[in-house]
Amino acid sequence: MAPSAGLLFGAKADLEGSAVGLLDFPAFELVQRDPPQPAEVLRPIAHPQGRVERVHGTQQDRLVKLLRLEKISTMEGANEYLEKRYGSDYHVRFGRRALGADIHRQLPAKMDLRQILCFKEERTVGRDWCVCYQKRVLQIGSKHQSLALARQRVEVREHLDGTIELYYRGRVLAHYELPARPTGGQWRPVFQNNKVYRPPAEHPYKRGYVAPPAQHGNVTVLMS
Repeated sequence: MAPSAGLLFGAKADLEGSAVGLLDFPAFELVQRDPPQPAEVLRPIAHPQGRVERVHGTQQDRLVKLLRLEKISTMEGANEYLEKRYGSDYHVRFGRRALGADIHRQLPAKMDLRQILCFKEERTVGRDWCVCYQKRVLQIGSKHQSLALARQRVEVREHLDGTIELYYRGRVLAHYELPARPTGGQWRPVFQNNKVYRPPAEHPYKRGYVAPPAQHGNVTVLMS
């Protein structure tokens, strides 16, 4: 009789090699650990990515040994084992009943999902005030001249409906799309003069300082 997956969860068999390559893990249900709280007292929670990665590492280690002991060496057999035996046994051993019927939380009023669920990338503004994004040329409006945006980094946000917005330090930048980027003559290059200036001999800087005559009452005293 083949050993069951439940009896082999604590096995410490040191088996080398793996029975199969990449495995498709079944989707495990997520259970809310803490009771739901009102929206006004919501607090940020720790990101569960670390816990999920640790669980995946544990399962991959166990599955390699279990599949080896079950003498499973094909992808079809591994997927069938996951669906019919491993997944159900895992839920029986580690599953927890949800605390409430509805575990959804109310969305905070200040949270704009449109600005969260979008693609965000940074771009550098050219001296012609153009931003290139996905082979598109975005010209920033002239009303933002006071921001001196040339050579500054801006954030491009592409929303799910295809619209694009430009942000600079939390401020939305007005822009319009150009068919092509402007070519020469649109701006002057920055001139850098690295030559050290040396004043000539007759420059006032090299003349001696002549003190003005001091006046005491109606008497002028010449300083030598």
